[in-house]
Amino acid sequence: MVELNGLWGKFYRITEWVARLVYVQCLWLVFSIVGLLVAGIFPATMGMFAVVRRWQLGETDVPVFPEFWTTYKQEFIK
Repeated sequence: MVELNGLWGKFYRITEWVARLVYVQCLWLVFSIVGLLVAGIFPATMGMFAVVRRWQLGETDVPVFPEFWTTYKQEFIK
């Protein structure tokens, strides 16, 4: 991770979080549509929550797509 100080450091961290959230939202949207909305919206939401929860626990370097995909498959089967 790039370590910047001052205003540019704060700006970098904010834009990094925004980019992460946009990526997770795009995954959620794509997998909701692929899962035919009704059947896919709940597993996609669980996948999104699993990724965001890991971020909230301090694991910011978690691979987003594998975590999302694993949770999505588990929840879709249920």
